[in-house]
Amino acid sequence: MSKGEGQLTRLPVRSETDEVKEGAEARAPAGSARAPLGADTEVPERPLRRKFTAEFKQRIVEEAAAATEPGAVGALLRRHGLYSSHLSDWRQQYQAGARSGLAPRQRGPKASPKNPLAERVARLERDKRKLEKRLAQAAAIIEFQKKVSEVLGIPLNPPDSEGED
Repeated sequence: MSKGEGQLTRLPVRSETDEVKEGAEARAPAGSARAPLGADTEVPERPLRRKFTAEFKQRIVEEAAAATEPGAVGALLRRHGLYSSHLSDWRQQYQAGARSGLAPRQRGPKASPKNPLAERVARLERDKRKLEKRLAQAAAIIEFQKKVSEVLGIPLNPPDSEGED
């Protein structure tokens, strides 16, 4: 037998998962941001919030306003991955204040202006609680003294009233 006859050439062993992976890669559009194979493909715990600059918003609003052909606005939104609600919100912001209206705003509840008397009120309330505690302590001591004087048979002198002559 000659050198190539009768010998089986070994083909690389392929599993079904290799074929599935290749099929997924073939279906993925060119330049898509797919995770590399074998990478952790878990969904993030919290999705990232997209942030758009004022310049980008202004450019999109102006491009949408300049669109004259039917379907041009929809194509613009699809091209940039935006929703129609983005465009309607940005149009309102643009009309309200052009560039400054499109600037990103701080999310969450707005901080209320600080009351100038709030610090003084808080301090006075702390002092009041402290004095009430001391008053309760003094009242307890007086009650104790009354009971001790009754047990021992010592008469208590009534407090001198000032101002009475």
